[in-house]
Amino acid sequence: MDVSPWAVGLLNGDRRPDLLQVWSSQYNGTSCLRVFGLRAAGNPIRGFPFDATGMVAASRPVLTDVSGDGVDDLVMLVAKDANGGWLLTAWDLGTLLTGPTP
Repeated sequence: MDVSPWAVGLLNGDRRPDLLQVWSSQYNGTSCLRVFGLRAAGNPIRGFPFDATGMVAASRPVLTDVSGDGVDDLVMLVAKDANGGWLLTAWDLGTLLTGPTP
């Protein structure tokens, strides 16, 4: 399992720094990314963690507001499954805020 360093960004719209980390693993032919988001005090953020199956990390996570909604988005280079091609992938993290309350 590969674990990224913590990245600092704005993940929940409150304009306070939050933390994001990505775990990447391959097991028994299955690839998966798990993305964790925490407030700086350690409390979980709505919508986190979430999984992206069929992908493994090929870069560190980058947080930037691609969608313009005031919430940073996750941008990473990933590999599709164990021996697939490279993909530059972005997740709109602002959409996590509209999900059900945990």
